Amino acid sequence: MLGIEANDSHPLFTTNDLAMLTHFFNRCTDFHDAELTIGLMNYVVGSLPLPAKMIAATMGVRGSKKRGLEALERVAKEGKWARDVARMLLIDLYKREKRFDDAAKMAGELAEKYPRNYLFKQLSRR
Repeated sequence: MLGIEANDSHPLFTTNDLAMLTHFFNRCTDFHDAELTIGLMNYVVGSLPLPAKMIAATMGVRGSKKRGLEALERVAKEGKWARDVARMLLIDLYKREKRFDDAAKMAGELAEKYPRNYLFKQLSRR
């Protein structure tokens, strides 16, 4: 079962939970929404400074910015329920990676889908 609450004896998200999510995704290859959490976790862990990565690795947590972005891009293209969430995350992550054209393109796609949202229109102009 995925961890729901965080307290001293049970962390919010454990490596066992990640293994369960990965196992689920491997069995349900057409359900790309499950990759949202895995992709974001991969990106965040991959973005950590080296000492923090080494500490995380001792606890069995590994990540890669490249794999994380690839997973989020897959969700943005092929996801069903989490597609727009992945797109919003990708806008910020692309800007963090200095991929401003990709961020503007993604914001433009969201601006077309949500024409009353002025933030997407502003982000697509940059």
